[in-house]
Amino acid sequence: MEILVCARRVPDTSENEISLNSTGNDIERDELIYSVNEPDNYAVEEAL
Repeated sequence: MEILVCARRVPDTSENEISLNSTGNDIERDELIYSVNEPDNYAVEEAL
């Protein structure tokens, strides 16, 4: 049996302060720390 889990990385809001870029239409991404979101972690654990 082959199992595929799709996971997405998201900005870790507990580690980062989210701020807008200079144009004000997007977030500043240069210094963000990313992690896998919690529901995706559960999906990976269940797949294993």
